[in-house]
Amino acid sequence: MILELTPNTHPILRERVKSCSEDLDRREMSRILKENMTHYDGVGLSANQIGIGERVFIMMLNMETEETITCFNPRIIKRYEDDVWSHKSLINVVSHTEIEREKLKKILEDCNFIDAVRCFVNPPQNIYTWWSYRSPNYKINNRGRRLDHIWVSKQIKNKLVSSKILDKYRSKDKPSDHVPVCLEMKN
Repeated sequence: MILELTPNTHPILRERVKSCSEDLDRREMSRILKENMTHYDGVGLSANQIGIGERVFIMMLNMETEETITCFNPRIIKRYEDDVWSHKSLINVVSHTEIEREKLKKILEDCNFIDAVRCFVNPPQNIYTWWSYRSPNYKINNRGRRLDHIWVSKQIKNKLVSSKILDKYRSKDKPSDHVPVCLEMKN
């Protein structure tokens, strides 16, 4: 069942999605997401991008074998101390606790992933991809967090060319609180 892809400017993509329904058929959801991701020639797809109000996404684990992983009720976790504006202030805040950061590192290791953005962008360069709407001028306070990541298999590290965090988009009229993160790869 191919569903219509929601335009990336649609406001529904900025809304927080509630946790997955208890009666959600996870196997069927994985099938639908994979079918649509393949149809749209993608490497990842969130359910809300095709009009399904469940907190779930699928992504390609291995491009050669087309192995995928489906994540239900994912949470954003900051991996490094410098992924947030103040490690000390946020150490006990959900998404930045020690246990969450360690588990995220373990997932990367166990799945043989690398953080593609960190291959090119590291402090003192800006690594934040999110700033709260509550901050009237995000550049002055710079109380950002790195919530958006691009992970790739270590097998394709040699294909990485560059990565950029496009924070200029946070200054646009009616911006998202997240900014685009780009990765350039060779064929």
